[in-house]
Amino acid sequence: LPAPPRVTGPLHLKTKSSAGAKLAGMIFAALFWNGILSVFVVQVVSGFQHRSPEWFLVLFLIPFVLIGLGLIVAVFYFLLALFNPRPSLTITPGTLMPGDVLQIRWTLSGAVQRILRMKIDLEGHEECTYRRGTNTATDTSVFHSSPIADIQDLRQMTIGQAQIQIPADTMHSFAADNNKIIWTIRIKGEIPKWPDMKDEFELTVLPLGKRA
Repeated sequence: LPAPPRVTGPLHLKTKSSAGAKLAGMIFAALFWNGILSVFVVQVVSGFQHRSPEWFLVLFLIPFVLIGLGLIVAVFYFLLALFNPRPSLTITPGTLMPGDVLQIRWTLSGAVQRILRMKIDLEGHEECTYRRGTNTATDTSVFHSSPIADIQDLRQMTIGQAQIQIPADTMHSFAADNNKIIWTIRIKGEIPKWPDMKDEFELTVLPLGKRA
């Protein structure tokens, strides 16, 4: 594939998955799982109503019902997370290679005062996809992780900047059918008695010599 166009100036990054998309995905999963499960639950309830409970089916369904309840709880978790503060991230330069110094500038909108502590980290990980019988599985292995910022001051959380060097001896971004090398900036804000703020921004790190 041809290299992306060179970006020497700032580049605004987008989150890998928005809070709304996460909530929609969880709602779909909960409706799909519990919709199928409800057919068997109705059968169990009917058995109790007719005083002939199917105890084997009752015991068999218990773990599946617990998973269904967990999905419903997760829906409410992501619904609350929808109201978390939202970070905006800009990097300079927009085109990166191993060894480059990355300038990062962030702003945070919303109820920032609810966050006690915000951490920003650079992470590189590999995703390997393979088949197990008829199923497809993906393993993730982190090969690099380094802190960018650890902030407890409200003003610095609202707007700030930092820099970090992409390791010179590391692997660049890569995507094939079964293997991927992905670089991300992860932002986490600790919020008491509420779902934490968690956002992930993907970087593109080009091979050496591919910037132009």
